[in-house]
Amino acid sequence: MPSFLLRLPAVRGPLDATSPAALAAVPRLWPGLPLSMRAPSRLALGRNRWLETPAPQGPWFTPPHLPYTPEEAAACLEDMRRLGQAALSGVPLETLGQLAGREDALRRQSEAAARQAFAACGGGEDGAAHAARAAEQAEQEELTRAAQRMLLWSWLQEERLAEMAALDRHMRAGQDALAAMLGEAAEDAEVPAMAARLPGHGPGAEAAALDAADMSLLPPWERVLDAAAVFLPEGAVLLAEGAMRQALLEREDLRPLTAAEQALFPADGPALCGVRAPLWQLLRRPRALRCRVHWQREFLLVTWGREA
Repeated sequence: MPSFLLRLPAVRGPLDATSPAALAAVPRLWPGLPLSMRAPSRLALGRNRWLETPAPQGPWFTPPHLPYTPEEAAACLEDMRRLGQAALSGVPLETLGQLAGREDALRRQSEAAARQAFAACGGGEDGAAHAARAAEQAEQEELTRAAQRMLLWSWLQEERLAEMAALDRHMRAGQDALAAMLGEAAEDAEVPAMAARLPGHGPGAEAAALDAADMSLLPPWERVLDAAAVFLPEGAVLLAEGAMRQALLEREDLRPLTAAEQALFPADGPALCGVRAPLWQLLRRPRALRCRVHWQREFLLVTWGREA
């Protein structure tokens, strides 16, 4: 029975407030950023005014063969951040990409390798076969780079959710202070009533507050799982949270874990249920694609029940 455990789809976390505390030690997948980015970040509110956002929540597992160095991953993340800011501001998108030169060089290198393989065998069928293998290797290398970029994109979106939640709490604290001040400033009954009508107060205030666990701003869990599986060993046990958990609970083939499978998790944790299947089935695809070799790998996707 494999003992490799991982929590998905969040790579930064935390996003699922319902996750049992006993499962907090299950690691997330580190997207290859510098380790300094595990510290809390700050959101600029104005000149010399900063708002600290919640720190990422580990622990993490770092895949051993990520295509980008930590510095390159940070540069790629910054590209994504700048691209989003440019799109939101409405200005023409400039040519971004600190990694563009490296990506172009890798592509040219792959093409040259295919031509050399063809020429080294004197052309013909042998040369074509060698060129096809070189092209397939280049395709797999690009797949791993695209997978890491998806993990970085998920990190960025989770970071934005954390910033939005911190900003929402900051604004609600200010509204609470203003409401208290208005309520104490006059004896007129209309003044507290006005305060109660401020955003974030009165009936339905909690429902109107920003829901930090809203997954709609994040990449689809299928894409994150697809990207993560590129770097995972076959047979890994994946703990599903958030939208992935909800989708898993709706599956008809969901079953309780066996005693051996349950023993992989803390003894004081909740009873878990799951599905063991090839990745292409977990992704709800009709078939496995030739260009997605990792789709053939089998994983155990688990979560806690509704009653936990």
